[in-house]
Amino acid sequence: MHIEISYIISCINITYSCHHSFKPVIYNIFSIYSTFIFNSEKYIEKCVCSLLQSAPIENTEIILVNDGSKDKSAEICKRLAAEHDCIKYINKEHGGAASARNAGLKQATGEFILFCDSDDYVRPDYFTKAELFGNEDLIVFGYTSVYESCSLRHDIPQSILNGSDNFEKLNGLYKSKLLYELYTKRFKRSIIAQNEVCFHEELPIGEDMNFCLQYALCCKSIAIKNDALYFYNRTNKNSLIHSRKTGLTEIFPKAFAIAAKTIKISSLTDNQKEKLLQTTDYLYTATFI
Repeated sequence: MHIEISYIISCINITYSCHHSFKPVIYNIFSIYSTFIFNSEKYIEKCVCSLLQSAPIENTEIILVNDGSKDKSAEICKRLAAEHDCIKYINKEHGGAASARNAGLKQATGEFILFCDSDDYVRPDYFTKAELFGNEDLIVFGYTSVYESCSLRHDIPQSILNGSDNFEKLNGLYKSKLLYELYTKRFKRSIIAQNEVCFHEELPIGEDMNFCLQYALCCKSIAIKNDALYFYNRTNKNSLIHSRKTGLTEIFPKAFAIAAKTIKISSLTDNQKEKLLQTTDYLYTATFI
């Protein structure tokens, strides 16, 4: 079966060699987000090369979205796009993570979509392992945090792995905050398009959570495997996760209000909605404790 995948990537600092001969591939890969390609000259090439070395290039599309970088990120992206036919390059004014991701989604043509931050990278068997999940609507896998002197694997709780049905898995992922992470999931572009799933550009924080929640509520099948396929770089002190956050007392209520509305208008049963809304209240309260 011919499958195409869309992938979201961000810049990464890596010492991989990109000099391979590639053909068109099965995945559409694209990097969109201010942290992805926003002043990421130190990291973008490592990120892209790790994907190129993992991807089945004959069916893969890598989309790089430069979100108004002021460094040499654009120059690097242009060169990579010129060297590899499977790479698409988009240049836009700085609009933030949600804006950049939405721009990349509009250009994606693959059947599946994955996201990767610009300073992160993936395992050599990343795509091979992802394909083993089959045609599930949403697949979730693990990741490893990489620090200056060590690394830490983040395992998915056994209670979630043993979920008896999709709702139990969804609620478990949501409550454990594992639903927040874009980079540990594979999405279907058809579900995104049919249900108009997108990133809320008015949210500088929490847009990932709402995208994943809205998408998951549209899924008929969820597969979870405790396999750390993704490397989350915690050494970049200039990344978004390390940047100072302001206006959180206004942003968090808005982010969780959107989540609550998404749950209320979903096709879940009243009992399931109530459980997810209780989880939303729990998560909102936890952000201030």
